[in-house]
Amino acid sequence: MKELVKELSVVRDNFSSVKGAYDLALSEFYKQHDNELEIISEIKEQEKTLMDSIRELALEEFSKNGEKKLYGGIGIRVGKDKTMYNYDEGEALSFAKEKGMFLKLDVGPFESAIESLDLDFVSKEVVAGKATVTFPKDIVVD
Repeated sequence: MKELVKELSVVRDNFSSVKGAYDLALSEFYKQHDNELEIISEIKEQEKTLMDSIRELALEEFSKNGEKKLYGGIGIRVGKDKTMYNYDEGEALSFAKEKGMFLKLDVGPFESAIESLDLDFVSKEVVAGKATVTFPKDIVVD
């Protein structure tokens, strides 16, 4: 173990000296390319603003006509619908104990069994999958 600890100490020293040189070089790079880095930052902000506007318009268009393939390769992806069950956990636990199903309410198996149980204290709600806008790497315009 003593040899491994010594080796670890040498590795850490090597890392520190290389990391110091790297940090210095990176700092010099940022100083030399300050103008370019600022331009890149401005362009990225413009891109974000445009994508936010396109995203909003694309979702509006999708909600109107259901079209998923839009101009320039912009697309809409819709997640799966999710079934949500609304019930009082106390009533559900009482039901489970009464039927000898569970000692405590195990939500997963309980919700899996709900469909076949027809319980009056449970209501079902299907939540539509969320639509998200996708952007291609290369936008194709006419």
